[in-house]
Amino acid sequence: MSIQDSVIKGVENAHAGVVQKEDDSLRGGKVIRSHSGECIVTEPDKEASSKPLTKRVNVLSSGVSLYALLELGEQAAAWDPRATTRAVVNKFIIPATQDEGVTYLGTLPKSSAGMPRYYVVHAWGGLFQDLVAAVQSKLRNRSQKECFVWLDFMAVNQSAARALDVSFFQLCLQSCTGGTMVVQGRSPPDSSGIVYTRAWCLYELWLTLQTHSPRHILPRTDILKLQDWHSMIMALDIRQSKADSTEDVAAILHKVQSTVVRPPWHSVLPSNNRTK
Repeated sequence: MSIQDSVIKGVENAHAGVVQKEDDSLRGGKVIRSHSGECIVTEPDKEASSKPLTKRVNVLSSGVSLYALLELGEQAAAWDPRATTRAVVNKFIIPATQDEGVTYLGTLPKSSAGMPRYYVVHAWGGLFQDLVAAVQSKLRNRSQKECFVWLDFMAVNQSAARALDVSFFQLCLQSCTGGTMVVQGRSPPDSSGIVYTRAWCLYELWLTLQTHSPRHILPRTDILKLQDWHSMIMALDIRQSKADSTEDVAAILHKVQSTVVRPPWHSVLPSNNRTK
């Protein structure tokens, strides 16, 4: 199968009524996407007499509004304008969610959650204010209360990582039809392109290629010229990427290398810088 064929197949799957795919992290379970926007995760029968365990999460409400993100940005800036995203998660996200065991979105008003149109790829070691500014810049012409983006630290329970979370973010990436934003700030460490050195970030870009077209990736071309970005992307080697866990890097490399279609990084070349 060619790269073009795989991209077409991914787009067709993204718009299909129901998509089924197996994930090793679910130990044989399947993720099923329905028209209602529900992610239904089932685990196979352990015994003939047992019934499958089904968990449901609603993709339709996994995005956070730009307005809510800006509010958190103001709180974080008042605390420490140079704080990294990881520091903000530890300071604001985890304390607000750990007692109830919910996502940060679950602590916000219902109007703050909605169907995500954009998926945000970012490095946790980058400055949180750069992340907020990058998203705000890309969506400057959109309604703050009606435009929703997918952010891992808001949509996924940070107090207790589960296998379900991995499949959930894959499904959400597939469902974000507006594009995959790549956060790169104007100040260190983001200005050096730290996002392109992290294994999970590169994996998310790779997943974008599997389910969408190269044009779906939206870099910060107001910071880095598109031609320079092209050159940098072509030089990327996911084998040299880093993660907090060496096991994560190994697992990501296994997933990428075991795929029938392995698109080279130069296929991550958007022909324009669009925002729908």
